Amino acid sequence: MSGINGIISRIGQEIQPHSLKKMNDITAHRGPDKRQYWAEGKIGLGQCMLMTTPESKYEDLPFHWKKHDLAITADARIDNREELIEALKITKKAQSIPDSEIILRSYQKWGEKCPGKLIGDFAFTIWDGEKDEVFCARDHMGVKPFYYHLNHEDFIFSSEIKAISCILGINEINEDQIANFLTAYFEDRQSTFYKEIYRLPAAHYLIIKEEDHELKRYWKLDPEKEIKLESDEEYKNKFLEIFTEAVKCRLRSYLPVGSMLSGGMDSSSIVCTAKRLIKDEPFYTFSNIFDQVPESDEREYINSILSKNDLKHYFILADEISPLKDFNNVMWYEEEPFFGPNLFLTWSVYAEAQKHVRVILSGFDGDTTLHKHGAGFLMEYFLKFRYHRLIKEVTEVSKIFKISPSKLLMNALLPLIHNQINSLKAILGKEETWKHRGIINKDFAEKRGIYARLKEMDREEYGYHNSKYLHYFFLKTGLLQSALELHDKASAAFSIETRYPFFDKRLIEFCLALPPEQKLQNGWDRIILRRAMTNILPEKVQWRKEKSDLSPIFSRNLLLFEKTLIEKILYEEFQTIDKYVDLDKIRTNYDLINKNKIITCPQLWQVISIYCWLNNQQTLDPAFNG
Repeated sequence: MSGINGIISRIGQEIQPHSLKKMNDITAHRGPDKRQYWAEGKIGLGQCMLMTTPESKYEDLPFHWKKHDLAITADARIDNREELIEALKITKKAQSIPDSEIILRSYQKWGEKCPGKLIGDFAFTIWDGEKDEVFCARDHMGVKPFYYHLNHEDFIFSSEIKAISCILGINEINEDQIANFLTAYFEDRQSTFYKEIYRLPAAHYLIIKEEDHELKRYWKLDPEKEIKLESDEEYKNKFLEIFTEAVKCRLRSYLPVGSMLSGGMDSSSIVCTAKRLIKDEPFYTFSNIFDQVPESDEREYINSILSKNDLKHYFILADEISPLKDFNNVMWYEEEPFFGPNLFLTWSVYAEAQKHVRVILSGFDGDTTLHKHGAGFLMEYFLKFRYHRLIKEVTEVSKIFKISPSKLLMNALLPLIHNQINSLKAILGKEETWKHRGIINKDFAEKRGIYARLKEMDREEYGYHNSKYLHYFFLKTGLLQSALELHDKASAAFSIETRYPFFDKRLIEFCLALPPEQKLQNGWDRIILRRAMTNILPEKVQWRKEKSDLSPIFSRNLLLFEKTLIEKILYEEFQTIDKYVDLDKIRTNYDLINKNKIITCPQLWQVISIYCWLNNQQTLDPAFNG
């Protein structure tokens, strides 16, 4: 993880070095090792370097390749280095070739096809002097962030919004994005909460010329692709090969590496696989524990991992941490309202990890890669008249997870009748279900046109009638990009690079192409991972049914530490938010939490996040120190 910054004048105005220095200074936390900039005429590039890989010691960014008049700044880790070094016929020793040089040479050889040749996490900008244009790209899933401002005079980009804002000044609020946030609509992958500041979407490149620009997707998943192997054993072995490589390439570091360890299958699989690969080298793990909220505690499973592996482990007691601890500082790093009520737990892990490592692995959202959505499989069996298989899986899932067969069948058939129900409601003049989504003020929702966006997404999600297309829907949702941006900024606050083996392009493509029987079999979801982890994971973790619920710890700590603030927001200073929020609805939900009638209320977090952000717009000001 590093920070990239830059300014390109489209009208030929000379870039002033002090502007690049200003951008580098405000993103210094992203790269404490080295801050540099390069300016020549109308082009200015900046870099804040965090050295993590062995090759990063040879990085000298921004880099200007005078021979070809190409310049680059990059935040990148390229995982298919050997393949690219051979294809590019680079004769230097591999360990002395930085990833940025591989990217630049790839661009020289393949032009705009370059990002599609890269495997890894990256965001970069290349100035092509011969073509007189700028080429920018972001990795396939959006692990690395990329923000930009573009008008007829300037193109300004950065890893963070605040670096752009320190050049432009605080920008006007984008109320469409507030509407998106309050209804959990994440499909706008370009907008931010500030007008005129945008995100480069994952798997896209952007070309900036003097008179025009082009935004184009360079990669997308293929829901039609199928993998057909001869046996469960072959599927398991192939999965294990790809998963092991996804972990291995993310262990590339010249310093010790660590991992989050929740006790769930995903993080545990990463930790145990990593330990097998690095053998006697030190490996650090970090876990939140909860003495006073046992229903959220996973120590039983964590200890089973620790007992079988030689790990340098750190427990973080999170019972006494408020979800809003040091929240002004958190908002300065996060820059926008965020849908992450449990971020305070991740934040506490990074605070401890910073003392020991620079790179940390995460099992974040392995469920989506592996497709833990059983109803999709059951629906597919129903539509393909595979009733014997349907009955078998319903019976086994019901037995293992203690869910009634009728409820399973209802969940499976819901997508088939959902659109028909909404159509009937429209005929009868009743509101469709998506108009009750979230806690948005209905007048504000109508004004911002959010219902039309929700309706389209609703139709798309419930329009999938087989498991593969439902898997495809969840993998391509904009929620993943937003979540990765959220976690990137949290790790950046502690100068840590987070790496995600389950978001490896090769692993995602393989898992999507699997037949349904390799995702759900004999009642067990994520069956291919469970089989692959035989003799790697303790059986206690390998055959876990469910994760612990973190809702109780969030609700308990929020009410324990922040009740005064919540009631101040809802009953005293509500003028800040009443334009945007249905206050009656959120107050009702809050009362239910107080009376222990509901465990948690995600919408309450949305209200708090919006309120704190609106009241702290100075957090984007460079003078604000958090």
